[in-house]
Amino acid sequence: MKFLKIKKGQALLEYILIFGMMSFVAMSFVKAISTFMSNSTGSLSYSLTQKLTTGSCARNCFYSAYGNGVQ
Repeated sequence: MKFLKIKKGQALLEYILIFGMMSFVAMSFVKAISTFMSNSTGSLSYSLTQKLTTGSCARNCFYSAYGNGVQ
């Protein structure tokens, strides 16, 4: 029963466990955000590349000097 009376390191252990759980949640959140941002910038890059290389409108464009001949 002497084991149950010793509470010297209990608070430290609890703080370490809480810190560990918070770190895990934060790392998961950062990973999810970085994946989302990577996918978003990839989609934006692809969309801009398609619009700027093939032309975005067939007529009445503000910029009529596309390299692909679209006026």
